[in-house]
Amino acid sequence: MKTTNFSMDLMIPSQLNKDITFNEALLKIDSFMGLSVINFIDQKPEQLKRGEKFIISNGEHKNKICYQPIESKTILLHEPKAGMVVFVIESSFFLIFTNDEWKKIALAGTKPDELVGQDKFVSISQKFLLSARQSLHCLYLDSDTELGVEKKMLPEISIIIKQSFNNSFNITWPPNILWENKHPHAMSKSQNSMDLIKLYQLPESPHMLGKIIAQNFNY
Repeated sequence: MKTTNFSMDLMIPSQLNKDITFNEALLKIDSFMGLSVINFIDQKPEQLKRGEKFIISNGEHKNKICYQPIESKTILLHEPKAGMVVFVIESSFFLIFTNDEWKKIALAGTKPDELVGQDKFVSISQKFLLSARQSLHCLYLDSDTELGVEKKMLPEISIIIKQSFNNSFNITWPPNILWENKHPHAMSKSQNSMDLIKLYQLPESPHMLGKIIAQNFNY
């Protein structure tokens, strides 16, 4: 017999080595009392630091949580149950396990899909206002465009901008963006090229930090 949420073995009458069953249960309880994970990881790692937990994103162990309760233990796997909630430390958001997958928990006043991003490029032209509650924007240039950003944006947003397939257009950024080394982003000129930009909201200031991550991707 096992417990419902953590699938821990229960002791039975006349069982040998009950102390092992008891200690294993304590180790799992201790590991999951603080329901947080560092982040996602592609596959089960060969080693972890004691107390670290990651959600596996690919392969046969997809969606399971890997952890190492004590140094003398090998890396263990926990299979989540429906309704389990964890906090992702590096990305600062909550996840809930539902319908056999991890989903972000929407904040008050937002829609769940706004926190993730887009599944297709959005055509922009002339003037375009970026949603402050969307973490990922995928934009396609249809003409020279002046970008704006709503107030009270997320602490960090990513923007993928794709150049026109048959022309070369420019982007104008808001004046309150402080660019790294004072070099504003200028859109790559190659047709169909893509640039990746990140914006960071500064506390106690209307300014944002702008960072050019990479430019001139193509496929």
